[in-house]
Parts: sequence; C-alpha cells; structure tokens
Amino acid sequence: MLARLDQTRNMKERADNAPPNTDGDCKPSQALIDELSALESMLAQQDILAELKDEECRKASEEGE
Repeated sequence: MLARLDQTRNMKERADNAPPNTDGDCKPSQALIDELSALESMLAQQDILAELKDEECRKASEEGE
C-alpha cells in the first residue's frame, strides 16, 4: 500500500509540475486527487489501529506484572 501511495504522490507531483496546457491551467485530475486522499486516509487509519494495538499490549503487560 505504501508503494501505491508513493506512486500516486509521484503522479500528482508530476502533474503539478507539468508545463501549462493550451488553456494555461494544468491540474491533476480529480480522480487522482480522490485516490491520493483515499490512500492517505487508509494509511492514517492503519496508524491509529497500530497505536491502539500498542496501547492494548502495554495495558496487558502492566496487568500481567
């Protein structure tokens, strides 16, 4: 998933840095922006779940002592 996130970020960066098109406005597609947002959200959820799991392990360890 991290590789997909990096790939999507790289695509967005290339689009952001691309020279303007004939309309003078070159922006990443909405689909690309939506995918990046979804991937970042999934990554944040995984971080939260990992923190909760670590907290549960600490509590279990403290109770076991």
